[in-house]
Amino acid sequence: MTSIHSDQPITQLAKLCNLEYELPKDLSISRLPGENLNFQINTGDGKWLALKLVGSEITSALIQLEHLIVDHLLTQGIEVSFPQIIPTKHGDIYTVFNTPDNIQYQVRLLEFLEGT
Repeated sequence: MTSIHSDQPITQLAKLCNLEYELPKDLSISRLPGENLNFQINTGDGKWLALKLVGSEITSALIQLEHLIVDHLLTQGIEVSFPQIIPTKHGDIYTVFNTPDNIQYQVRLLEFLEGT
């Protein structure tokens, strides 16, 4: 399995962010602590984002359900902050990232909320 810690996948993730989310090319990406594949992105203009990668153990239906739940909670006026999904330039809630050895991840970009 390709290590997400190595520079090559990080560089590929930066390209993916530029192509799919139209983020600046000079962004910086760093791995967040924990067992999940989560990354913090600094766009260079003061904006911080979270990039979440999940493998085949999480279905696209589950990602859609999570998105619908958060959207519903946001419309209910609950006084709790939820990181909102930032759609791709095509309006999708996730895109796909393939490592050089063909391991596929579903990728979501979210607002970064400290402590979430």
